[in-house]
Parts: sequence; C-alpha cells; structure tokens
Amino acid sequence: MSKHAIETAVDIDAPVEHVWRMLTDFAGYQQWGDYMPNDVEPSRRAEELAAAFLSRVWNGTSNDLSAIDQLMAEDYQIHSAMKTVSGRDAFRQWVSDFQNVLTNARNDILEVFANAAGDRVVARWICSGLNNGMFGLPADGRPVRFSGIAIWRVENERLAECWIERAGLEAYRDLTSTR
Repeated sequence: MSKHAIETAVDIDAPVEHVWRMLTDFAGYQQWGDYMPNDVEPSRRAEELAAAFLSRVWNGTSNDLSAIDQLMAEDYQIHSAMKTVSGRDAFRQWVSDFQNVLTNARNDILEVFANAAGDRVVARWICSGLNNGMFGLPADGRPVRFSGIAIWRVENERLAECWIERAGLEAYRDLTSTR
C-alpha cells in the first residue's frame, strides 16, 4: 500500500528572525491580515447590553422594569412560543405577567457572546423563582428552575428584537410531578 502526501512550500525572501517576529506579533495582525477583527468594541457593547437586561430586569426580588426603556428599542419585538410581542409597553406587560406567575424570577447568566459587528448577541441562562400559577397550575410556591437561550438583534446600541427558547416542558414536568 503506497502512501500519498501533498506538500506545499513557500519561500519567503526575509531572514528567519524577521518572519518569526511578524508571525508572533499578534497585536499587529490587524495591520496586514484583514481577516482579523480590529475593533472588538461593538461585540463587547452588545454583550454588556444583554447582560444588563438580564441582571436588571430579571434579578429576583427587585426587578427593574424601567430598564426596558433604557435598553430596548421603542419598537422592540420578542418571539417566544410561536408568538410575537411588539413594542416596549407590550413587552413590559409580558415581563410583568411572567414575573407574576414566577415570583422572585431571576436569570443567572451562564454565557453571553456576540458577533464581531455587535448586531447579534446570544445569552444562555438559568431562570429560577417560585411557582405562583405557571402554566395555569395552582400557586403552590414550589421552586421552579429551567434553562433558556436568547438571541438578540442589536440596533443603535439597543436590543431591538429577540428570539427566545426555554425548557418549558421540563419546568412543567417538574411542577406536575409528585414529590
């Protein structure tokens, strides 16, 4: 059985030390490698925006619904459970309604990351609270905990649109199981 190999060689007309210095100058890559992002600020700002939303609006006992006006676009949309809620006022009511059936609702952030342009940001989180009638079930104060993921579109340094998925079936099964 014969082995086949493909070999490629590149001759660089420069001293080895100069080539090595260029290859290990990571900070200088943006000067000659246009595939390297040179501005991480947009993605960092998007990550901070998502983290601020999760920590201020979903922080347990003192949820700050006024943060919605500061962090969301006026025509904000959220797509959840095959429904769309449009506008900040409607979204604020949606959050309030959810927090009424899940008291002390808080989201613990597991991870937040954004694309280089900063116009998309993703967060993975764990939501927890106390059952106060979730899924139309009796309000029994049982602890509720489920995971979720949110993908936001960012526009003009505000959250403009969100697609959210939650482990609702698992939460429902936990609440309807016998102890």
